[in-house]
Amino acid sequence: MPATDDAAPLLKRFHEQVQARHQYAQDWKARTGRKVLGYLCCYLPEEIAYAAGVLPVRVVSSHEPQDLSNLHVAGFFCPFSRDCMGEALKGKYDYVDGLAMGHCCLMISQTFDSWILNLPLSYNYYVPVPGRVDDPKLRPFLASELGAFKESLEKWTGKPITAEALDKAVDVYNTSRSLLKQIYDMRRADGPPIWGAEVMDIVLSTMFTDKAETNGWLSELVKALPSRQHRPRADAPRVMVVGGETHDSELIRLIEDQGALVVADDLCMGSRYFWNEVGPQGDRLSAIAQRYMDKPSCPVKDTSNNTRRVRFEFLKSLVHDYRVQGAILVYQKFCDPQELDVPVLKDFFKELGLPTTVLELDTTLAIGQVKTRAQAFVEMLELEVV
Repeated sequence: MPATDDAAPLLKRFHEQVQARHQYAQDWKARTGRKVLGYLCCYLPEEIAYAAGVLPVRVVSSHEPQDLSNLHVAGFFCPFSRDCMGEALKGKYDYVDGLAMGHCCLMISQTFDSWILNLPLSYNYYVPVPGRVDDPKLRPFLASELGAFKESLEKWTGKPITAEALDKAVDVYNTSRSLLKQIYDMRRADGPPIWGAEVMDIVLSTMFTDKAETNGWLSELVKALPSRQHRPRADAPRVMVVGGETHDSELIRLIEDQGALVVADDLCMGSRYFWNEVGPQGDRLSAIAQRYMDKPSCPVKDTSNNTRRVRFEFLKSLVHDYRVQGAILVYQKFCDPQELDVPVLKDFFKELGLPTTVLELDTTLAIGQVKTRAQAFVEMLELEVV
């Protein structure tokens, strides 16, 4: 008899959860009677909102053509920022009670401003995360700002955020990060027990659901994956995907359908989201502030030579640890920080001896173009490996 794949139903659950993310939030809200906080950018300190009894839900685009956002977000802004606004205008996020974000790029900030102007909510908050995330003098500043964020949440919910609640929230989030890291570590092996597209579904699912619940699913999956029989072939070219607001597992699936295996990523909705944990400092807000300043940074925070050095050391460690053979650089059309980063990344990977290819993403996924470029890249990698 063929071996059963105990991981399959768990992986299907994560995939379906991503597809049904709006329904999950509505059901959670009806079941608990608590508030849902939509957030933009992974620099928003979710732990504090979670400690307030609020469900943080990451706002993402739908990859569907729309023209509703044209009056609210500039047409030369990235498709992601425009489509997030379009989703709000279409009512997809009507269940959201409040909206928050941590300081990042101009384009998603415009979405935030336009949203609260045109679709007023009972609560909105902008956390001014410093651009110089490598400056230790700014950590007390961010900790102070997180204190103000905490107070605003207490006023909104009508309940104090106790030290015990904050500790519990940090523990739940750190557990989620640890479990995700264990899944990523399994990708280091030859013929790892999971595909890159499946991993993206898993990470995305944790952004839309109550982590206390999702942690149970992750724990089950971590136990089931090592014995999984259905897995990628061991000789598939090993690639990593590097970019910004890329949250489409179908993109990763298209790349892997051409014969590659995505074993690592440097994405806002991938490794950057969960890679480091909140440390055991006595002052919880200071510890949370340090976590968000120390997390793997994106080009928006690449404001000094030291930040770039740290960022590239992280990339180099991924290449080494996951034995990456090629890098696919992806960016949203009109995304200035990511597009300007492409030449720098190409030079960096060239120094490491890694070939690269570049994919520009629009509102909808250009399936034919992605397949053609990915297939050519995979064929090149296979010739180099041989």
